[in-house]
Amino acid sequence: MKGENEEIDYSFISCRLRECGSALLNHRADIAPLAEIQDADERLSVLPVLRCRNSVVVSDAHPFAGRESVRTEELDGQTILLSARTAESKNFRAVKRLLEERCPHSAFLEYQHPDQADALCQINGYPILSLSFLEPNEGFRQVSLADAPSVLIGAACRKEDAKEDWPLMERFREYFRHSGDFDRLGEGGVIL
Repeated sequence: MKGENEEIDYSFISCRLRECGSALLNHRADIAPLAEIQDADERLSVLPVLRCRNSVVVSDAHPFAGRESVRTEELDGQTILLSARTAESKNFRAVKRLLEERCPHSAFLEYQHPDQADALCQINGYPILSLSFLEPNEGFRQVSLADAPSVLIGAACRKEDAKEDWPLMERFREYFRHSGDFDRLGEGGVIL
């Protein structure tokens, strides 16, 4: 992205997808990806970028590790990890309801920190409910939930800065439109 836009000075911060909205509103970032953009804070301007499938993250040793997708029923009987921090997310509430309906023999554990989830995933083989947006760490694989709804991801900036930031937002969108980063999402990563 930098090579095509030499006149722009970039600095990057690292944060999880769910933290991007607060990073924008707290002026830690000017432009960021944002999930569930239909529910974005009214102080943000959003440009749709892609649809992204819900997934589970599994360890390399898990039987699903070599697969691109699974149906929710296939998780029945497994302990599934859910983030306590995303408990209020409409997406995660909907997917959890779906799993509760289709996986009557599954247990659901809430984790407080991603490192806790990673450890439980590696040690006990518990899958982690996630979004197929970023590649997981080494030792883990993301497997799409074939029959779960997808989520609309967008580029976002503060409304007060939208006039100045919109051209860069469009470049951000074009970067992801042409990036190979989302090839693995297949039909789940439908560019708008």
